[in-house]
Amino acid sequence: MRVAAAVLIAAVPPILVKSAANPDGLPIEVFDGLRSSLAKDRSQFYKDFALMFYGANRPGARVSQGMLDQFWRPRLILLTAGHPCKSSVKGKNTSPKRARESAHFN
Repeated sequence: MRVAAAVLIAAVPPILVKSAANPDGLPIEVFDGLRSSLAKDRSQFYKDFALMFYGANRPGARVSQGMLDQFWRPRLILLTAGHPCKSSVKGKNTSPKRARESAHFN
């Protein structure tokens, strides 16, 4: 048996950037800050982001260092392997078909 075609299935989030069509979105400055932090020090960005992701930055939170490392380590391995998935934050990925056409692996 041969495979004639394959399909990648993933959730496509709604447009995130604030615009006339999406007044509830986030200001582009939020994404500019994320991109800037990633470019400056990717490793530290993910360590800091893990704190917020697991709520470890809240008073009384109990999140182990192992859990935080579990979040940080795979992202560095994936990204240093040279295979980041790219998709435009400003893009118009509003339909699954358009998202499949615009997202790609580098």
